[in-house]
Amino acid sequence: MSSSNCCCFSKGGRGSRTQVIEASLLGISSNASVAIWYTAEYSFGFDLRPESYDIKPVQGGIEVIVAKPIMVAPAAVTNMRHKILVGGVLPDEKTAIIKLQQQALKTAQEHGIAMVSEATVQALCEKKLISFLTDFLSKQAGVKSVPNIKISYK
Repeated sequence: MSSSNCCCFSKGGRGSRTQVIEASLLGISSNASVAIWYTAEYSFGFDLRPESYDIKPVQGGIEVIVAKPIMVAPAAVTNMRHKILVGGVLPDEKTAIIKLQQQALKTAQEHGIAMVSEATVQALCEKKLISFLTDFLSKQAGVKSVPNIKISYK
C-alpha cells in the first residue's frame, strides 16, 4: 500500500533484550550473555483507497467510516548495538549477532502489530486523519467552514 492511500503517523520506541548464546568450536562449548539495544519506529494509518471507506452526512458534520488502523510499513529498527555481557568466546560472533538482530526485527514487528490495537494509537490515527481532512477541505474552492468530522469503524 502506498503512502498516498493512508493517513499515517509514526511512533518510536526503544527495545532491548539479553540472550544466552551457546556455541561450540572443535567440540568445546562456550556460553555468552549478549545484550542488544535498538530503536524501533512504527508507522500506523488507515487504508484510504476509495473502496475502503464511506463518508456520510450526520447532524453537524460528516462521518468517515473506515476499518481500524493498520501498520502501513514494517517496523524500522535502527541504532542497533550489542555487548557481550558475560561468557566465553563465541566461535562465530558475527553469525550470532546477525541472528540476534533478526530476532530484534521480528520482535519489533510483533510489538507493532500488538500496538495498532491500542486505544492511544487508534486515537492518534483518528486525530491525524481529522487534521488531514480538515486541512484538505479548508483549501477547497467555495468552502467557508469545515464541518465537524467524526471517525467510526466498520
